[in-house]
Amino acid sequence: MLSNPLPSTLSAPSGGPSPPCQTLLVRDCASRLRLPRGRRKAAQAHAAAFGPLEERRSSHSSSSSSSFGEDNAQRAQRTPGTPYFTFSEQEGMSSSQDHPAEELHWEPPSRQDHSQLTLSITGCDSTSSLLELLLHNQPRLNGIHLSAAFDRTIKLYRQEAQRPSWRTARMITGALLPLLTSELQTLMPDLANQPRVVTSIAHSLGCLDVRDRDLLGGLAALAQGCMPELSTQGLANILWAFARCEYQPSAGWMSAYVCACRARIAAFRPQELAMMIWALSKLKYKLSPDMQQDFLARARALFPVTSPQSLCMVMYALSMTGHHPGEEWLESFVEAALQPPGLRRFSPQGLSQLLWALSRIGHKPGPDLTAAIEEHFLKHSRMQGYKSIDVSTTLYAMARMQLPMSRNLLRLFLDQVEKHMFSFQPSQLANIGWALARLQMQLRQLRQWQQSAHQDTEQQQQQQQ
Repeated sequence: MLSNPLPSTLSAPSGGPSPPCQTLLVRDCASRLRLPRGRRKAAQAHAAAFGPLEERRSSHSSSSSSSFGEDNAQRAQRTPGTPYFTFSEQEGMSSSQDHPAEELHWEPPSRQDHSQLTLSITGCDSTSSLLELLLHNQPRLNGIHLSAAFDRTIKLYRQEAQRPSWRTARMITGALLPLLTSELQTLMPDLANQPRVVTSIAHSLGCLDVRDRDLLGGLAALAQGCMPELSTQGLANILWAFARCEYQPSAGWMSAYVCACRARIAAFRPQELAMMIWALSKLKYKLSPDMQQDFLARARALFPVTSPQSLCMVMYALSMTGHHPGEEWLESFVEAALQPPGLRRFSPQGLSQLLWALSRIGHKPGPDLTAAIEEHFLKHSRMQGYKSIDVSTTLYAMARMQLPMSRNLLRLFLDQVEKHMFSFQPSQLANIGWALARLQMQLRQLRQWQQSAHQDTEQQQQQQQ
């Protein structure tokens, strides 16, 4: 009979070896026996993680009686950790069809090595199977296993985010995260010489928005001891996680961090540099003029290969700090943003934040940017997919930059304001009101255009009559 999957019964078996038995691999057994859905999914996840089958169904059906007397030495030669179902020798083992599901019991993999357990964690296809696997192997988890489990939790949650399920959210917040954070607190001293694991777990905590100051402080202390050994990705990930979770490291830690970043600034890739600059502005850390110049010079050199999202992060960070990088730097930035296929590369949220950041810095748009904005809204996007916050932010930014708007563009924005009127927040309505007041002259021109168009229409109707 299947064993009870409660945590108290999921510990690895101890004592002497189990009696000789014939093994049926999970894919063969789960495909033919009526196992509960949770068990079947867990079995499939284990089998997918362990690669190709070592034994096929044909070998089971044609096995001789000598296979029933397999000794313990032969069992030890099997791939460690291969999950299987077992029949007792006294039951008889002619075929799996002779044994109903009630005679099976689940035996967790008890001899997995560390690499196989990591593969098993990354192969779980549901939060329930991941939780069950972690509970089975809880006494033997290490930092690498925790890092893989955190990463797998994020991926599973993002997969379920497209089809929201309260069961997944409840499983993560009520079972998985408490288990992972508890194990992390226990294994924290063992991570002193594993900088990659430290930064990976910190990034996962940021993605999951785990604002545990004790855990974040412990990871910060571990990272400070190996700051020169951190990769550029690790440097970007750990500070991004602290900024996301609103954890402020000490002044000494921040000083050591920026020194390590400056020493390796030439190795930063576009996304890593954008994350680091954004996190520094989020934590309100003021760089020295020399460091700021080095970071901005590296960002400018990477403009041609920088993604739209990273461009938005860099400009947003500069707008939050209030630092003006210079007109030459801004011209290079706008040129990079307008490279083919132009503003169509940006999402509605990204473009609205980009225009808002440019207006906050005080940038005066040139003819190229003005023409690109009008072409994007009138010919390509037509503001499809824009939410209320995107409409208010974009209109506010264009009014603040005093961007000249044509009659059709202004009418398009007014239609969007009317469409989202009952979705605006009070602050968004205030921004729209300020923008419309700033565009008062253009609104008057729009009324004149509308009146003239109405008069032309009436004249045409009279002529037709």
